[in-house]
Amino acid sequence: LAMLVMGVMVWMGHATVVNAHVGLGFIFVLLVLLQAVLGGIAGAGWGLAAIAVIWAVLLPVIGLGQTTFMVGDAHWVVRVFHVLFSLAILGVVERIGRRALSKPSAK
Repeated sequence: LAMLVMGVMVWMGHATVVNAHVGLGFIFVLLVLLQAVLGGIAGAGWGLAAIAVIWAVLLPVIGLGQTTFMVGDAHWVVRVFHVLFSLAILGVVERIGRRALSKPSAK
């Protein structure tokens, strides 16, 4: 939630939160990578874990590069995509957790 609030603040011109947003974004990516590996080990499926790893690698590329993508009137599309992509990763991580916990060895 903090990331979303900070992202909205950046959109509204509050550049003072950019560094915090980026820093927390990198922590988020590291946690996604950790969840992917641990979920794969716990039996959630390495395919789903691989998807999470690929998305986690792409997220900072999109986030840090968004200032140069589609500059102009259509730039809002990149911003919305960044938010939706981030929320989608949360869904993948949630699915990894559910699958890992549903395995008999995880109970």
